[in-house]
Amino acid sequence: LRGYQRILQVSVPQLTLATLGDTNVSCKSLYPNACEGWLMKLGGSGLTPRNWRRRWFVLKGFCLYYFKTPQDTTALGVITLPSFNIATASEIKKKNAFKAYHKNTRTYY
Repeated sequence: LRGYQRILQVSVPQLTLATLGDTNVSCKSLYPNACEGWLMKLGGSGLTPRNWRRRWFVLKGFCLYYFKTPQDTTALGVITLPSFNIATASEIKKKNAFKAYHKNTRTYY
């Protein structure tokens, strides 16, 4: 674990191990990042209706954070990518649709 921790600190110097994957992070604190921009995300589960919502995504290290706007001070959620498979979502009838899925958790579209 010590070697892994050292790699993370070298790869992502602006974030500590305590904040990697944490939603209590602002868009500003994630700069510089690998990629950012607007995507449509399928939201809703349980009691809320499933619908498409526009979200601001930031890729930092191995985490994909999503926010309502680029000015938000807290992320709505985070997807830790190494634990997910990424694939084309042919079941979704939207252009360039993809999914992040894992057998033991929800699928993100």
